[in-house]
Amino acid sequence: MARPSSLVLIACTLAILACGLSTSMAQDVTPASTASVASAAAVSASALGTVVACNAWASAACICSLGTLQVDCSGLSLTTLPIGIPLTTKVLLLNNNQIKDLPSLTQYTLLETLQLKSNLLTTFPTSAFLPVMPSLKVIHLSGSAPTLSNVIPTLQASDLAATPNLENLVADRISLTTVASGLFQNTPNMTFVNFENNQLTTLPPGLFQGLRLMGPTGFVSLLANPFVRTPPSTFGSVFNPSVCHYMCATCFGQLQNQCCYTNCSTCTSAAPNACTSCYAGLGLVDTTCSDPTVVSSVAAKRSSISAATASASLASVATSASVASTRSASAASAATAATAAALFSSASAVSAGTVSASSASVKSIAAASSAAAASASIAALPVACDGWTSNVCDCNEAALTVNCSSRSLTVVPRSIPSNTQSLDLSSNLLATISANVFSS
Repeated sequence: MARPSSLVLIACTLAILACGLSTSMAQDVTPASTASVASAAAVSASALGTVVACNAWASAACICSLGTLQVDCSGLSLTTLPIGIPLTTKVLLLNNNQIKDLPSLTQYTLLETLQLKSNLLTTFPTSAFLPVMPSLKVIHLSGSAPTLSNVIPTLQASDLAATPNLENLVADRISLTTVASGLFQNTPNMTFVNFENNQLTTLPPGLFQGLRLMGPTGFVSLLANPFVRTPPSTFGSVFNPSVCHYMCATCFGQLQNQCCYTNCSTCTSAAPNACTSCYAGLGLVDTTCSDPTVVSSVAAKRSSISAATASASLASVATSASVASTRSASAASAATAATAAALFSSASAVSAGTVSASSASVKSIAAASSAAAASASIAALPVACDGWTSNVCDCNEAALTVNCSSRSLTVVPRSIPSNTQSLDLSSNLLATISANVFSS
């Protein structure tokens, strides 16, 4: 075994030799090799700056889990994304912060779950996912009562266009009032949707069409929304509607053969003429949904028919009134002539000076008075069965009979239909019957 002093001497000797060798090598290094070494060092430093492992990220606030590749930055009053989050992060939790606008996340190519519950978002963070984030599967945007954080009243059709593999969307308590019909058109793998506790009053037809949201792997919750009636794309209870079969745009039941006909928002059966309401912009014509031009055309035709019918009806009434007026005028003329004849007869009798003439004159005057009274009384009575609306007699046009019995009549009613075959005047107070009553 060497002595300690000898070991020290040997170590010193080796150190001197090493120093000499290093000096000799340094003299042989060219500028090119020096640049190469410097470049390698820079690359190494850059790699350290973007290192993906949790143990290389010196965050004093967020919790980084290397095993699950999860970063939790919840409850830190953040207004934006922390710097240096590992690029291999798969689960990013940013709940209970004050984030209003989310920067781009496309550098996180492995990100699968993003939680933004209880922040200050006012719109869906569409721009954060552009141009595309194919790995993202879960987005949580829940608000919280009573502060109503994350107030997002509208979800546009383009909001999920950059997340084609999204499976889970939680958007409860965000004061949502409107959902675009094409919201899920680019997310065929969607299996979980939560729109609970919002302000939705309806849903667009076809919203869930093509999505397998029913059964053990699918879930949709629409609880606690102020729906006026069961909205399109669903069926069942207005308080907790169920989604239609994935083949149906709208439906009246959960089966594939219970889809509504094309363009029907709601229906009572699958028949084409069983619609009870139509898609926006379409009109209902005899329980069938049609283009506005068709609806207008049908309405115009029906209006024209109604106007023609009304015109014909008015013409008929006018004709009846004209006939009644003519008959009434004729009757009045005849009564006037009878009165004049009676007066002339009376005057002639008086001038003759005979008793029989005087008696005839008295009778003629009485007859004339009776005729005048009849004319005045009957002037208000209408004519013929088809236009005769006497409040005194009953007219039966089919049997051609007129029944004026037991009416306490003192004169025969005027304008009895000329085609009358049976006239009943029994049980009245008739003292005389004018000669011209039955002249027609």
